[in-house]
Amino acid sequence: MSQETFCSKCLRDFTLLRKEGRCVKCFAEIAEISGTCKACRKMAHPFRALSSCFEAFGPAWSLYQGLTKQKQFHLAKDIAAYLAFQLHTLDWPIPDCIVGLPNSFQNPHYLAIREMAKMLDRPFLPLLKRHLCTTPTFSLKKRCKILNKVVLLIGMHMQTRANMRAAAWALDTDDPETLYGMTFCVT
Repeated sequence: MSQETFCSKCLRDFTLLRKEGRCVKCFAEIAEISGTCKACRKMAHPFRALSSCFEAFGPAWSLYQGLTKQKQFHLAKDIAAYLAFQLHTLDWPIPDCIVGLPNSFQNPHYLAIREMAKMLDRPFLPLLKRHLCTTPTFSLKKRCKILNKVVLLIGMHMQTRANMRAAAWALDTDDPETLYGMTFCVT
């Protein structure tokens, strides 16, 4: 990240979220050091683990807004670097492929996901189609090839976790070996 993007105080505020004290399935805060929250124990999940890099405020939120709302595409590499570093910090395996969570219309965040895929030397596969008014919300595009692969689903902002979960269930129909999910920001 260039020094011109943020001042030194803001740069100090970029502290990645830790997995301790968070539900492994939805990344909500829990009282235990590790485990699954009460809500997630009641429902099935396709994720091995779900995480996020930052809370949705401060300089991380400004970075997200800059890329997705203000179309400052040069920020994609910065976001990708934080995503890749969080993957390493969590001690997750390097995935066989990376899939992006599609938005309704434009997908400027795909730039960051592609950059992350380049950093990890893994393919970026835009395998999901988003449906605006139907259930299921997501479906796989034709010729999906993630059978027996470790897949990392990347989104930019996780609010209710419903979109990440719905996308994960769509990916799960092709029977990946393991499915991880990560977002840049979480509310």
